[in-house]
Amino acid sequence: LFLLSQLKKQGPNTQFLYLAEELIKHSVEITVVTYKKYDEDSSLAILFKNYGIEVISYEHLGRYAFIKSFSKISACFDYVCSYGLESDFYNAIFSSSRKISFVRNQLFYSYASVYGTFGYVLAGINYLLFKNMDIVFSCSLAVQSYLKRFYLDSNYLTNTINSGVFNDLIGSS
Repeated sequence: LFLLSQLKKQGPNTQFLYLAEELIKHSVEITVVTYKKYDEDSSLAILFKNYGIEVISYEHLGRYAFIKSFSKISACFDYVCSYGLESDFYNAIFSSSRKISFVRNQLFYSYASVYGTFGYVLAGINYLLFKNMDIVFSCSLAVQSYLKRFYLDSNYLTNTINSGVFNDLIGSS
C-alpha cells in the first residue's frame, strides 16, 4: 500500500511511478491511498489506471474519518509506504503494518530552504517519524550519506526517473 497525500505532477509521484513500474514487472499489485482532492482525468490519474494501479481516495472524508479508515485499510497490507512529511506522519502513527518511508531530500537543508526557520522544526518532526519506520529508503547515495550524519540508517535506491513516464507526466514528447 502506498500512501500519497495528493496525485499531482510532482517529484515524489514521478519517483513513485518509476518504482511502481518496476514492481509491476515483478507481478506486484499496487494500491494507492490518497486523501486530497484530485482530478480523475489528470495525466497522473490516467497513468495510474494504465498501469493497473488501484487508487482509493479519502478526499471526501474529514481528518478523523480518514485516520480511522486508513488505520483499517492499512491492516490489510503487509507494508505501507509513504513519501513526505504528511504521509510519513499518518504511516508512522496510524498504520499497523510494516512501515516504509522514502526520503527524497536532505531534510534540514531542504525544509529550511523552503520554509525558513520553521523548516528546521518540520525536518525535526520528519526525522522523529523516520525513527518509527521499519525501513527507510534514500532516493540517492547523497541523501543516504546525509542521513548517516544524523545517525539514521537507510537503504539506497537509485534516483532514476523513467524518461518515458516522466515525459508523459510533463506532456513532453
